[in-house]
Amino acid sequence: MSELKPTAETKPQLGFDSALSDVEKSATRKVLRGPVRTREAHFGDRVFHGLLKLVAWSTIVLVAAIIGMLLKMAWPVISKFGLGFFTGQDWNPVEDIFGALPFIYG
Repeated sequence: MSELKPTAETKPQLGFDSALSDVEKSATRKVLRGPVRTREAHFGDRVFHGLLKLVAWSTIVLVAAIIGMLLKMAWPVISKFGLGFFTGQDWNPVEDIFGALPFIYG
């Protein structure tokens, strides 16, 4: 018994690609690839892209700074009570037992 190997004649053509002419296929490929970028073209787009990158990186730096500041300000509590401060459920200042879970969770 011989194995059938797919050839151009036996390959099934699926989708709309088989119905397109060669000109339509090349035009479709050009559209999907996107425009050719030149240095002179789309100056406004390049400026806007740069501004968006700046805003995105600034946001990441700002969030990192907020997290750093929260850790810096919370470090005395974390070092004294440990991470159990966030998971503890009892709040008893007389016995120095503090658990913030009810206040965090609600």
